[in-house]
Amino acid sequence: MTAEREDLSALEHENLIAAYETIASRVPGGIVHRQGGVAALLTGMGVRLFNQILVEDETATEAALAAAVDLARSRSAPWVVNLRVGDDDRAAAMAARLGLVCATSESWMPAMALADAALPVRGPRHLPAGLEIVRATDAAVVTDHAMVAAEGFGMPEDMVRLVLGPEAWLQPDVALYTGYLDGAPVVAGLGIRSGPTIGVYNIATVEAARRRGYGEAITRRVIADGVAAGATVAILQSSAMGRAVYERIGFRLVAEYSGWVEPA
Repeated sequence: MTAEREDLSALEHENLIAAYETIASRVPGGIVHRQGGVAALLTGMGVRLFNQILVEDETATEAALAAAVDLARSRSAPWVVNLRVGDDDRAAAMAARLGLVCATSESWMPAMALADAALPVRGPRHLPAGLEIVRATDAAVVTDHAMVAAEGFGMPEDMVRLVLGPEAWLQPDVALYTGYLDGAPVVAGLGIRSGPTIGVYNIATVEAARRRGYGEAITRRVIADGVAAGATVAILQSSAMGRAVYERIGFRLVAEYSGWVEPA
């Protein structure tokens, strides 16, 4: 791994932890436990991704990982120890000793970064015809965002609302967006800043409006506002569907995550 890619990987990981700490800290009954180089970010909701254990850095101890796993095991919600392939191989061996298994034969979450976040801001930014992107300043836009994200990700809308909280737009490092076509909400996006990094999350488009450039447009808007707030690097975790779009914007793979879970 080159020095630049290593630096970008570290910023991506830092932002991922910050994002899920923001979520877990806002959900009623959520737990944020950071100790010994391990972060347990547990919302208690019934989706693994919202109950993550992450190794913060090379200082992580096996005792700290074991404590985080015990905490997750004490709750009824599904959870995952989300480890970077390569960087967290030492922790993967610890996870195996704790009785966990790798959930997939290949990495399950590719992480991407854009070293020059101003690149898509300087490039063409024409909105697709008829699309209006609105940054949330009231609950109505948040409601529309939740509706779009729920359909786009195939999740219950109540769960998305719980993740966002009623006043997400008031958080200084959070920016929430909904894109409208002729007044109807069709695309959603979320930005979370940490240090020099703008993290792009919740990019979702309703099925009837896909493949029209709306996801790319709202991604560029999230990045542009992050740059305006001082960010120099953009990161995201890609789906298979979105990877080509993000590569077109300029994102490149910097890390891959594998999920460690209880044996079936």
